[in-house]
Amino acid sequence: MEPDAPGRRNRLFWIWLGGLTLSLLGTQVLTYSLTWTAAGISGALSGFVLTATALPRLLLAMPAGALADRVGPWRIMLISDTTMFLVAIATAAVAQLTSSATWILVVIGLCIGTSDAFYRPSSGAAPRLLVHTSYLGQATAARQTINQVVGFVGPALAGIVVATFALSGSGLVSSATFLSMAILLFLCRSSLGQVEPRESSRPFLHDMWAGVTTAFKLPAVRTILLLLAATAGFVLPLTTLLTPLIGHERGWTGGQTGLVSGSFAAGLGVAALLIFFAGSSWLSRIPAVAGLLVSGSGIVLVALAPQFWLASLFAAVAGFGAGTFTVRSAAALLRDTPEEYTSRIQAAALLAQTLPVLVTNNIFGPLSDFFAPTAVTLGCGVTASLIGVIALIVRSTRSIG
Repeated sequence: MEPDAPGRRNRLFWIWLGGLTLSLLGTQVLTYSLTWTAAGISGALSGFVLTATALPRLLLAMPAGALADRVGPWRIMLISDTTMFLVAIATAAVAQLTSSATWILVVIGLCIGTSDAFYRPSSGAAPRLLVHTSYLGQATAARQTINQVVGFVGPALAGIVVATFALSGSGLVSSATFLSMAILLFLCRSSLGQVEPRESSRPFLHDMWAGVTTAFKLPAVRTILLLLAATAGFVLPLTTLLTPLIGHERGWTGGQTGLVSGSFAAGLGVAALLIFFAGSSWLSRIPAVAGLLVSGSGIVLVALAPQFWLASLFAAVAGFGAGTFTVRSAAALLRDTPEEYTSRIQAAALLAQTLPVLVTNNIFGPLSDFFAPTAVTLGCGVTASLIGVIALIVRSTRSIG
């Protein structure tokens, strides 16, 4: 790949990020609308749809990363957005023609999950192609900020669209976002300095397995992935599982409980914005893993907070700590990854942040029934804090980011 001037590459990053925002919004709108429609039929169907959406991400992440390293992330994103455009159009057509074929909702969920499994490793690798190495920290912070904004806006927008136009309208709205991104990717293909398809005499499975072994052979990459897995396992359940359980336990309303969960995302977004605007000059003096200690301490305080507004404040602290670590470690992961393995390592990072949540959610749920949600949340916070302390003591982890 011939390097473009840093300024031109950085400008192209912002164009790509704008298109990515549209694509992520489209995925949010379509997924939420699909789940909402399924929930209106039965809880079981809603669960099947969610599983159909999530399962391909687990099964196909590494093959998707290996394919992106062979043919280039740009091509995978273009194919994925084009596919999602067709899926969204098909969703609108099916929803308009029939409302009784419930199995179609599961099929659409599988299509969304499959496309997303290929899209995420490629979009995670894209900043390395689009910005100079010195800007990777700010680029990953900007991308994380967009993820948080879309996380806030997406469900609300989807709720309005599906309530007004039903599933068929959601399909049409989301199709426009995917088509816009696909056109953008096509028009910018020559400006990127695209990675040419890599000829390989080795079997595809060999390339996929090489991504796994490389992730564990490189000390810096291995350390970051293990810490990301620990963060996912003991920090992320706060918003997905434990906060709703605490809300029921303490008699908070749905809105109050939602504010606590949203505060975590807000804190994470603030951390990403701070890293973006401040850069890494003074932040480099503070170890990234200190964020794990801050996050764990915030979770402990959430467990002990008697009022929802206090819990919201402490959840924001926990989110800020988690964001400080994840954003800076994401940039370090891109820097420490050999270029030919970029998408595969991004796929490994996706697995490192997905599998632990699935495991711990299914452990912490029953434990909350037995010991009470407060005790389990307290245990998560203490564990995350201990991991942060150990990471600060060990030289190899203290230098991350």
